[in-house]
Amino acid sequence: MVDQVAIMVVDDSKVSRMMIKSIVSKMRPDWLILEAESGEKALELAEGKSIKYFSFEAYA
Repeated sequence: MVDQVAIMVVDDSKVSRMMIKSIVSKMRPDWLILEAESGEKALELAEGKSIKYFSFEAYA
């Protein structure tokens, strides 16, 4: 049995999260897509889960 691939989309912009989620779900409909509006929320949601990919914005 293969575990479901999971991706966490982290962005404070709901529109950005929706766009990324739409693109990923069209390309990989079998993936589990988790969303968080902040790094803190992402850490809470990720606890106990095996997440293979993360999408987040980084500020320099």
